[in-house]
Amino acid sequence: MSKPSLAIFRDASAVLVGGLNSFRVSEEERELFRSLAPAGVTLFSRNISDFSQLGQLTSELQALRDDASLPLIIAMDQEGGRVARLKAPFPNQGPALLLAKERADEGALAELSAYGGEVGQALRQLGITLNFAPVLDVLGEHTHHSIGDRAFSRDPQQVALRAGAFLAGMQKTGLFGCLKHFPGQGGGRSDTHVTSAVVDKSLAELQQRDLLPFRELISAASLVMLSHCIYPSLDHREASLSPIIIEGLLRKDLGFKGVAVSDDMTMAAVNAQVTEFGTRIVEAVESGIDLLLICKDIRLWREAHAALCYAAEESRAFKQRLRQAADRVRGLRKKMTTNVTNFLPQF
Repeated sequence: MSKPSLAIFRDASAVLVGGLNSFRVSEEERELFRSLAPAGVTLFSRNISDFSQLGQLTSELQALRDDASLPLIIAMDQEGGRVARLKAPFPNQGPALLLAKERADEGALAELSAYGGEVGQALRQLGITLNFAPVLDVLGEHTHHSIGDRAFSRDPQQVALRAGAFLAGMQKTGLFGCLKHFPGQGGGRSDTHVTSAVVDKSLAELQQRDLLPFRELISAASLVMLSHCIYPSLDHREASLSPIIIEGLLRKDLGFKGVAVSDDMTMAAVNAQVTEFGTRIVEAVESGIDLLLICKDIRLWREAHAALCYAAEESRAFKQRLRQAADRVRGLRKKMTTNVTNFLPQF
């Protein structure tokens, strides 16, 4: 492959968010930031020893960005309950299902909003710019435990109310939230981390139940995360690889204007049938994904980048789609502010 144009090279970098190996940025990772300038990172428990170290890490990461006007996306899954990268004494009132005693009255929603604000402020003070929360999946009779009590309710309207209150409180602090996992993973009976998962519901069932929280909150968030589940009533492909679901259902039908983000592209659910990782990366962007999560293995960052560059050099249509995705991500980053303070959150 010939060397890609600078514009294509930068657009391919702009849609990538990766994962770090440890508590510190390695020299190899520094070189990657210097050479590729990705959009940011997602942090996990493996990257956190204590709050002081995390604040130093996020400051160091922001100093590596190639454009001072574009803060890095420094993301985390801090839902609360069992999906919480930050442990005690970070604010954690337990799983979403049990928050505010499972209620959705006015007092409960105020409580959820206040809790969201507490989480948002603490994350902001540690230098986090994006929290991949809240979960909008509706808990069902056969929902796999990988979702389970991460759902806010068994009732779709209560999911919308309760998750919406948490999101509103969190985003008032300046932290960005993300609605997940579109178009609703409550009907999944498998864990997409380890295998393919099918949500075998009719379109009518999806509209009445799973899609309701997304429809209610679609204008409240700048990011929506696509599920890796397959929805046979919509498409034979995973939602994260389906233009029918991303461009059709999410954008055209629901009117979403923000950033469509993949779930982790290293999950087994989207890699079982391919030998080339880059194949899925290109398919995802081609189908409408704007921001790609690659949560482990720095080599895969480079493989993804190379695949995107090659596809954009070979196809004018893909080049335009990549530019659209990159512009959406840059627009999101322009709205972000860094807020690593000289003090740690007081828990």
